[in-house]
Amino acid sequence: MDIRRQLTDRAEQLVIFIEGMQLFGLWSDIKGVVPIDAKVILRVLNIESEYHRSVAMESRGLLKLAHQVSADQYQPLEDMLLGQFSFIYCISDTELANLRNRYPEITSRLRLFLPIPRLNKLRNLALESNGPRVLAYFGDLTLPNNYTGLHWFCKNVLPQILSQNVQLRIAGKGSEQFAHYSGVVAYGFVDNIDEFISNAHVLVAPIFSGAGVKIKVLDAIGYGKALVTTPKGAEGFPSWLKERINIAADAKEFRMILERVFQFYEDATKAAAEVQKELGMKMSADRFRQQLSGDIL
Repeated sequence: MDIRRQLTDRAEQLVIFIEGMQLFGLWSDIKGVVPIDAKVILRVLNIESEYHRSVAMESRGLLKLAHQVSADQYQPLEDMLLGQFSFIYCISDTELANLRNRYPEITSRLRLFLPIPRLNKLRNLALESNGPRVLAYFGDLTLPNNYTGLHWFCKNVLPQILSQNVQLRIAGKGSEQFAHYSGVVAYGFVDNIDEFISNAHVLVAPIFSGAGVKIKVLDAIGYGKALVTTPKGAEGFPSWLKERINIAADAKEFRMILERVFQFYEDATKAAAEVQKELGMKMSADRFRQQLSGDIL
């Protein structure tokens, strides 16, 4: 489809919604034929230059160089193009504040639009006295921030709880790198991530780097399972959500929270289900549509 030609055969009112700064290239290509009265909205998932700089800090060799170059490339694009959008939707207070500080001239066009989590009602496993206590992790482990966080967990937390019949199951690209750790089962890519998570008692998300909201962690909360993450993993979440989830600042606290979750497992699963319900009310697609209508109508 020739997007530029489609834009000229437009309806009475045209709204262009761009998801993420990765599409700056597309916007640069089509903006010359966009009607002057069109409303163009950019939804910022992460400030790309900051994201790539954060990943570069965790990387080495050519990968580090690639992310540094990407950060340097995005910075001038952001400076040049952000002011050309009718509205900019930020998915966290952090991103909103960062953009307000860097580009005060566009403050009136900035909006806070909370992300929409993927909600899945899964069964919660019974915690059998003689059965394994199953932890689960899912994610792309070829990404430096995911790899570094899970390596830290396997080295500093998992050995301290193996005596309690704990097993860590890992799904995702690159998970075979962790198969040598005691108590770890690496699944690689799984066809049905919902089934994989259904067969776990607790989800873990050890994250120590990255920029913006960690959508992977938000989706994990959306499963309605007990979850333990880190302050960085919860970065960008609204305060009411941070207060309702398990956040561990170091290995000792991570271990203590996991032990408490297993000790009071039924209470932990009920609390997780309540958080999932609250997500559905406060961060739903319907709320997003209502806010969007207010800007474009």
